[in-house]
Amino acid sequence: MSGNAPLHRVTLIYRAFMAGLRLVANVALVSLVLVVLAAVAVRYLGVFNGSLDWASEYSRFGIIWVVMLGAAIAFDQGAHVAIDFTDKMPTSIRRAVRTAGYLCGVCFVAILAWQGFRLSLATMRQISPALGIPVGYAYLAIPVGAVIMTVQSLLFAAMPELRERRPSAEEPGV
Repeated sequence: MSGNAPLHRVTLIYRAFMAGLRLVANVALVSLVLVVLAAVAVRYLGVFNGSLDWASEYSRFGIIWVVMLGAAIAFDQGAHVAIDFTDKMPTSIRRAVRTAGYLCGVCFVAILAWQGFRLSLATMRQISPALGIPVGYAYLAIPVGAVIMTVQSLLFAAMPELRERRPSAEEPGV
């Protein structure tokens, strides 16, 4: 049991993090829906001069965050488009091929994280007109989501049993 304790601890931390991430992404998505519905109602009813000036900007920024956080959630659930030919391979080389695939993925999402961070920094001085916040905060979603997927790829490469789990009934949306 002591040999599996670190693996079990990492699995528990990862599962708790993913549950929190799903909660954050769902709250963000619900807030987007409510803001867009409110903007439509305000326009239709003619209150607040018929416009919520900040609603479209909030929606654009929010969608960037929902997409990037959702990409990490989809990666956890195996919902990205993929062709898995490793099931046809002998079990002796299957793990090595999958690990190599995850490590190639690490290269991609690490570069995405780095470039997203550079973009975010480059746009921190640009202030959004309606919300009055730095545009870099919207673009910060790119490196945040990519860093999460980098860590996921590393974990899946090192601990294939973490990735090859079957969804349990208590996990919503799976």
